[in-house]
Amino acid sequence: MKKTWNPVKHGLIYTDDLFERQLRDALGKRGYDSSDVSYSEQGMQGNNYVSFDVDEDFISSWENKHGKMIGDWECY
Repeated sequence: MKKTWNPVKHGLIYTDDLFERQLRDALGKRGYDSSDVSYSEQGMQGNNYVSFDVDEDFISSWENKHGKMIGDWECY
């Protein structure tokens, strides 16, 4: 990622609306409910990853697609 995305030049991915929309689109095309997938707070972002929050609809769509539960979740 660092080879193609320079935070100094391109900014933080965390602030990139296009990246967020493209992720939602990619998840939706794979059968997940991505309508409420959004960046987590800035403090949850790292140097080599981007953190997202998902809602219960996404979790249900994941479980339906994969036929198993992905664990207990807490919403804040």
